[in-house]
Amino acid sequence: RLGNGYAFASELDSTRVTIKKASFMTIQFQQLHPAVQIMVVAGLLYVALCLLALLMSRPMMFPAPAASYDESFPTVTLRTADGLAVSGLFLDNPSAERTLLFSHGNGEDIGRAKEFLEELRDLGFSVFAYDYPGYGLSGGSPSEEGCYQAAEAAYRYLVEERGIEPAN
Repeated sequence: RLGNGYAFASELDSTRVTIKKASFMTIQFQQLHPAVQIMVVAGLLYVALCLLALLMSRPMMFPAPAASYDESFPTVTLRTADGLAVSGLFLDNPSAERTLLFSHGNGEDIGRAKEFLEELRDLGFSVFAYDYPGYGLSGGSPSEEGCYQAAEAAYRYLVEERGIEPAN
């Protein structure tokens, strides 16, 4: 070894050749300033946490519980724009002047909301609630786009199949 490079003899002419190492190759992590070491470790931890958040965010944002109802529950089946079957529940109130299109909260399904929906019906409304893909007995898996498609399918059901005017 010569100086800051490596030396070797050529088999052909016994000439010594010196190869200098690039300066970036000689820096070891332990040779870095402690502040730089902390920044590198913090950056790696940040990247690891971002990757973990990316992998874990969907189940946290769309926690689809097990269905709280079964096939005997009085549901209607809707089709989203991409063909997924989603469940809906229509609670008719013959004296109602208005119909509520109810989107339940995150982490529940129409079976868990039924008691509240019946209270709304008893207050004088007809009520239609629906599940999102991946919730209740609905097919598919939970997603933001699935929520939008289920809402559009529910609206179409009320307007086109039940004949309810949008103003009502």
